[in-house]
Amino acid sequence: MQAARGRALTPADEPSDRPNVAVISDACWRQRFGSDQAVVGRTVVVDGTPHTIVGVLPRDFVGPLNGAEAYFPLNLAPVLRNAVFARRSQWLGLVGRLKDDVTIDAA
Repeated sequence: MQAARGRALTPADEPSDRPNVAVISDACWRQRFGSDQAVVGRTVVVDGTPHTIVGVLPRDFVGPLNGAEAYFPLNLAPVLRNAVFARRSQWLGLVGRLKDDVTIDAA
């Protein structure tokens, strides 16, 4: 997926010792930031933690959390270290897109 402004999240954005990043929805960009063309690079504080906005999602983007204003990288490594806990965890839902030539069975 291409961001409308800036860039989308990448695996390199996973939480680490680097600054936190986020991408925001088009609606958030319009309503909270007044369609500011210079929003990429601005810092927002979410739950007391600063995040740098790296991108704005396209207007027609529909994510797994319809109506979400922001998306953040997720590091699953701590959860996956405990295989028993990981198998019993049901707190995360994921959505993916198939390439045009890939069937559901193949995925």
